[in-house]
Amino acid sequence: MQSLYNTDVVILCGGLGTRVKSVLPNKPKVLAPINNIPFLDYLINHLTKVGFKRFILCLGHLHNLVIEHCNSFRRENFVFSVENYPLGTAGAIKNAEKHIRSDNFVVLNGDSFCDTDYVGLLEQHEAIDSDAVMVISKDLHRTDVGNVKYNEKSKIITSFNEKECKYSVWVNSGIYLLSKKIISTLPNNTFLSLEHDLFPDLAKENKLYSFFGGPVYDIGTTERYNDIINNPHLLNDFIKLQ
Repeated sequence: MQSLYNTDVVILCGGLGTRVKSVLPNKPKVLAPINNIPFLDYLINHLTKVGFKRFILCLGHLHNLVIEHCNSFRRENFVFSVENYPLGTAGAIKNAEKHIRSDNFVVLNGDSFCDTDYVGLLEQHEAIDSDAVMVISKDLHRTDVGNVKYNEKSKIITSFNEKECKYSVWVNSGIYLLSKKIISTLPNNTFLSLEHDLFPDLAKENKLYSFFGGPVYDIGTTERYNDIINNPHLLNDFIKLQ
């Protein structure tokens, strides 16, 4: 089985951060401080602890600050894929395709954390021989994330609707395991969204599978960022997972 050590991790860090600009006017979301530690540090330290070693950061807005910060990590292998203009979540991965070495690779949003059994994710991916797996989580409150319906027996996601949480408590956690074959079909230099342009079609074709993850800690909006840094219980729960 492909090991975590040999599996590349692609982290999407290129967003403009418009929804957190009031609290992070001159800093990318991925460097937002949580208990005086940049959010990216939590992600990298956790991923390194579970076994990953190579990280490809898809950068855009304020990319120079992220690259400068990553120079402080001496033990990790970082590769930077910089967009000259916004390409969307799928377009950013396509732009980074030349850097991806592993046949299957993990994708994470750079502004959220979800505790996940990555070994189990890889095992399921290879057992089913799928090209795309989405980690899903239970969430009864958020309405601005991808809504998921899935078949409990086959684990196939039968429906995916971005930002339409109307009929299910299962949502997209922002973590995926993809094959390079899926990315090879995408056009170059085009704005494309995983959530709008890829996942809904894969779900219709019964080619998108589910894997269960823990709760999602998201700093993508000012409200959710403030919830974490100002709520001692929520902050403690987040830190304990690292």
